[in-house]
Amino acid sequence: MDTISKNKNNNREIKILSWEQVEELVDRLAGDIQQKYPDIRFIYGVPRGGLIIATMLSHRLGIELDTEIPFMPVNYIV
Repeated sequence: MDTISKNKNNNREIKILSWEQVEELVDRLAGDIQQKYPDIRFIYGVPRGGLIIATMLSHRLGIELDTEIPFMPVNYIV
């Protein structure tokens, strides 16, 4: 399912992805992260909309998922 629909509230275009497409995109993102940021130790997922992708990345990369950031260390992906 690769369709475009208009959001009724703000008339923005929204692309609807299948879970297979989401997993493919997360795999590609994980590969990019491994190449560009090999020293990353934590992944942070924004609580409203980012936790699912952050969790998927955390599992694929074997990197700890953090849900709170008391400070912003250098080796962090947000």
